[in-house]
Amino acid sequence: MSWKAWGEYVSRMEVQHSLPAPLVESVLRFSRAIGGYVGGPPARAGCVESKFELIWDKGPHVLEVEVASHGGWSWLYRNRETERVVEGEYFGRFFAPEQLRRLNQLLREVRW
Repeated sequence: MSWKAWGEYVSRMEVQHSLPAPLVESVLRFSRAIGGYVGGPPARAGCVESKFELIWDKGPHVLEVEVASHGGWSWLYRNRETERVVEGEYFGRFFAPEQLRRLNQLLREVRW
């Protein structure tokens, strides 16, 4: 799936699944911010309670991100081979450049 198709999919979810517009906008903003770091749209995604969960699965690497409607987000990186786990979160208003940098550093370090 391309990033353009991903954006259209998320936008349709607002109507088809009655997702709140602020949550859809937060997911789209987050997707634009992280797109260059992860290479492509998530392998799986969906709404969990009041958050939108995005999951990238690449070999031994798994990245799970939850985006909230207020723009905050949290993430968990897991390596299945080494069992390494790294977490981060940001609860303020979008964006969190320091968290994006931290996540980007991690993805580079593990050769995502």
